[in-house]
Amino acid sequence: MALLSVTGTFHQAPVDPTQLSSDLASLLTAETINTIAESDISFVRNEVAGDIWPSWKNGTLQLQPMLDFIHRLLVDPSNTYTETREGSLLQRRMFIETPYIVSQSGLYCSSSVKKRNMRFQQRNRLMPVEGLMNEALKLFHSSQKSERQAKWAQLDNLLAQGHSVPFLVYPGDYRSCGFHNFRDENNVSQSLPLFTFGVKANALGCWNGFPIASYKMIRDSKRTWQDWDQEFEETDKRYPWHKKIYKVAWRGSLTDRSALGDLGLFDGVTPRMKLVALGNHAYNKTQLFDVGFASTQNFEKRNISSVDYPTKGPINPFSEMQRYIAIIDIDGNGWSSRFPTQLCLNSVSLKVEPRYPDYFVGSQVKPGVHYIPIKPDLSDLLEKTLWVMLHPRESQQIVANAREWCREHMVWKSLAHDMLDIWEKYVTWLNEHDPSWSDIWEKQWKIWKRRDFPSEMLQPFKRKNNGPLRFRPVKVTPELQGFLLGIVMKYS
Repeated sequence: MALLSVTGTFHQAPVDPTQLSSDLASLLTAETINTIAESDISFVRNEVAGDIWPSWKNGTLQLQPMLDFIHRLLVDPSNTYTETREGSLLQRRMFIETPYIVSQSGLYCSSSVKKRNMRFQQRNRLMPVEGLMNEALKLFHSSQKSERQAKWAQLDNLLAQGHSVPFLVYPGDYRSCGFHNFRDENNVSQSLPLFTFGVKANALGCWNGFPIASYKMIRDSKRTWQDWDQEFEETDKRYPWHKKIYKVAWRGSLTDRSALGDLGLFDGVTPRMKLVALGNHAYNKTQLFDVGFASTQNFEKRNISSVDYPTKGPINPFSEMQRYIAIIDIDGNGWSSRFPTQLCLNSVSLKVEPRYPDYFVGSQVKPGVHYIPIKPDLSDLLEKTLWVMLHPRESQQIVANAREWCREHMVWKSLAHDMLDIWEKYVTWLNEHDPSWSDIWEKQWKIWKRRDFPSEMLQPFKRKNNGPLRFRPVKVTPELQGFLLGIVMKYS
């Protein structure tokens, strides 16, 4: 690979290990420091799980449990809570699994179910996803038959026969293995296939979702790679490498309590708490860290002291993080929504191994190539940070690699292509595990699509016209230019 630079020339010479803070001597031996100084890129190349596609709790993927779930969702969402209902009421008030159908004629959604998501979340989270799905359909219909058969053969064959595909989109934070397991009328637990923003990593032993681009990734993407080149040029002038602060930065909130259960941590110290404690106490005198909570949100509720876990206020806008040579990314409740955008900055990304990987991690984006991986327990944080400081040339190469990924994949056409890939994977799984699924679905779809539901089934959201169709085609109008994908979704 040819060596690429961020700004065109390399201004910064490597840090002299002898000039490092003397306090490092209490944390790392001189031999270790010299080893880090003399090491190459292989020092920061940990392996991570590559395939994040789902393996179902019951070993199969069946359509009928999902149809039963959707039916109960249409009738009364209060009866569709999953196995962890009591501990998840707030999450379920904010978000609900929303049914969509993709067909040759377009995209349908259950508008009545969609409206049960909190209103600002409909616009913030669902609308970007709907825009991307429509963009994917446009790409699909504009492609040649030979290309469709080469890339999306099973989806193409299905839609060409006039059939459609149902799927559930969950716009919330993906919290636990059992959160979306549906107990049917026989009290049997069924895994629901979900399109969601992040799925649990292999190490946690539970996948029951199809990962898609997050709402933030979609909104932060650009129309073309030329748009990214223009932004790179502007940010390189504003945050040149030779003027960067030689520290690793992080700001965030105390929102990763779910990690305690995910990782089996019994001391009550979450990964974000540990990061802040290390940076401000154990590693403070190294002068290599500027990390802290952006606010005391959740501190009092969890009896946490800002003395032990300091707050430093937010760094706004997020682009200002590029004043630092490196930026840490670490999961919150679920996946990290900022990570794909962070890869487009001109600072090195240090990524704590995620509990909820994005769909592109391990396949498109690789550790030691596009970012520097940090172990979940942060045991290599200091060594990896020191490596960045001692290897500016290699660190700039990692930034350049990440930006090249950004140019190629953080653009609308590429995200639409990825969406089609995910639909193809989903249809493939349905065909393999439930060969009769399409016939079963089409019978049900004729009922749901063509027949009005009784008005009492609309509770608790009554409408004056008594009995609209539950599923409505998603209509696209060319309004509010500059918003996501240049379109705004409107529903009849």
